[in-house]
Amino acid sequence: MNKVNILLSITILILSIVSGGCDKSESNEIIDTVYEQYFIDADNGSDSNPGNTESHAWKSFANLQKVVLEAGTEVSLKKGCEWNEVFSFKGSGAKDNPIIIKSYGEGNKPLIASQGTEYAFLIKNQEYIEVDGLKITNKGTTAEKDRKGIYIEVEDFGIVNHIHLKNLEITDVNGRHGGLSNGNFNEDKMSGGIIYTILGSQVETYFDDFLIENCHIHHVSQTGISNKSSWDDREWPRNGGSYVNISWVGSKNVVYRNNTLEHIAGNGIIIREAYAPVIENNKLNYCGELTSGNAAFCFNTDYALFQYNEACNTITNEGDVDSGGLDSDFKTRWTTFQYNYCHHNGEGGVLITGGPAKWNTAFNYNTIIRYNIFADNGDHAIKTSGNVMGLKVHNNHIYSGLDEAVDIIQHKSWDGYSRGAEYFNNVFYCSHTESLVNLGGSTGNSIKDNQFAGVAAHELIDVERNLWNQVPVYKTSGLPEASEGMENIYNFSLDGSSPGVDLGSSYQPDAMDGKGGVIPVQDIFGTPVPVNGKVDIGMEEQ
Repeated sequence: MNKVNILLSITILILSIVSGGCDKSESNEIIDTVYEQYFIDADNGSDSNPGNTESHAWKSFANLQKVVLEAGTEVSLKKGCEWNEVFSFKGSGAKDNPIIIKSYGEGNKPLIASQGTEYAFLIKNQEYIEVDGLKITNKGTTAEKDRKGIYIEVEDFGIVNHIHLKNLEITDVNGRHGGLSNGNFNEDKMSGGIIYTILGSQVETYFDDFLIENCHIHHVSQTGISNKSSWDDREWPRNGGSYVNISWVGSKNVVYRNNTLEHIAGNGIIIREAYAPVIENNKLNYCGELTSGNAAFCFNTDYALFQYNEACNTITNEGDVDSGGLDSDFKTRWTTFQYNYCHHNGEGGVLITGGPAKWNTAFNYNTIIRYNIFADNGDHAIKTSGNVMGLKVHNNHIYSGLDEAVDIIQHKSWDGYSRGAEYFNNVFYCSHTESLVNLGGSTGNSIKDNQFAGVAAHELIDVERNLWNQVPVYKTSGLPEASEGMENIYNFSLDGSSPGVDLGSSYQPDAMDGKGGVIPVQDIFGTPVPVNGKVDIGMEEQ
């Protein structure tokens, strides 16, 4: 080969390398100039713009991969626009200076519609992030396992600070669910609207300050909100053993507040591996539409607090045993359900389960259920199963106006029964059909200082220690109506002449004597307990 041919070959090779590298260089290009604000406008933007003003907005999300966002950066998506791509970005915020993803302009929420990807919005190994005012969908041609609207993943990260998701609408996420022929109810719990997970085993990792607020999550499958952590291992052997923390690390300052979750294939809310999470002022409506699922439950948590939630119209599917309102599930300690309104749920009002009693990892310790209304729920009002220890149910109003008899108390076996359940200061009233108490093989129960009407006598209930066949007197004329909406809890308000006023036990237990952060005791309407030194039977103080 002569010199000319050699030079020609080298030239062609260099050109091919340069040419072939252009696309790669562009896709991995890092933009050196970083702005405090970025704007993205699908209708009028251009990816050749700098993106730092509304008039010079980007068009797509592609440039987000070319810049590392700094603390305090705002990324604004234009209202009325739609993007058929996944939203993800690089960088973390800092304390008191988060990265904020939000909307701007007029019109409908900006829509991220990724059309059947694994997730539509991704946060991965990042912290100090706020997402506000977006609409997110992720609907594919077929339902797929692990499909999500928002997905947050961290691995061996340590403390993950300040993730806030606010004012979002998440809908049309068709993840696989247990009602499908290829579905798996347990495996598919991590498909759905908002899913976050902790992976790894080298560095103890947990979220601190995780907020989901004012979001509307609907028509998603399988789950509305769910989480999971690899730092989940602890046990409490039933027969003579003691609690052992093997590798359990709970996320802290987790709050789900003022959200509406409706038309969910399975569970509306699942909260796991958390310390003192607060689930409050949420509405859960028509959960379990396609597969089994209580509206909301906690699993493997300490001091979970559910308050001021409305859980209603949960659907019972064929063979269901989980289609109730609220559920304190197993591997939990010191759960509190207070001031909630659970009505018209197919399988029941509330479940307390310790899991299979033969497992060392199955336990439920010191759940408190107080000052709630459970009305017109099918099958049962209050149910226990498995290794439940130290349950306390007090000052609730349990009502059934159904034509079918229900178990107002139902203790079931799950390789063993509950032990030491206490029921006191509750109103149990069945106005149409005499209902039952079913204690099964549970032991150590205490049932006293309650008011019963329309309930069949039970050999283990001392009628002398309770008000028996005493019908409550309501402020409204006639029988109460369990109408939808938290404002309708007033339908169950009792008149001052009602039996049970001033006749309740003064015992008002708190989670770990208040060390779990539970607020001071008040009734469902906010009146401090007691009034005039005397506690009423039921969910309110006169």
